[in-house]
Amino acid sequence: MTLTADETQFVEQSLRVLLDKKAEDPVVIDLREESIPTGFFVVVGADNPVHAKALVTALRKELPRKPRQSEGLNERRWIVLDYGDVTIHVFQREARKFYDLDSLWADKRIEIEIEPEPPGSGQEVADDGADPPIGDV
Repeated sequence: MTLTADETQFVEQSLRVLLDKKAEDPVVIDLREESIPTGFFVVVGADNPVHAKALVTALRKELPRKPRQSEGLNERRWIVLDYGDVTIHVFQREARKFYDLDSLWADKRIEIEIEPEPPGSGQEVADDGADPPIGDV
């Protein structure tokens, strides 16, 4: 199945933000043909709770839309950000190994090439210096 331009752009932008903050082992899982209320999982790892918070803060600051729902923000072991058609999972290493979404959906993994953003591409977001709130929404 081919990704639409909007899906591709949002997944690529999410991956770019996560990789800029040193997310570990990013995986994209295509679930559009499954009976799940999302089209894609983006799964990444974090070193520790502080790294997980940094990843989520960057996503909230740099993505063009906010998640519909968030879970796990207080514990930061497994954080789920639900954007509707894309659900982002940020796992600490031990939690990622335990829940093993990568293996569960191994046959649905897809490769997405991330091109570096050209300078002045219009993707920059104004920085007012304040971090967005990290609490549950």
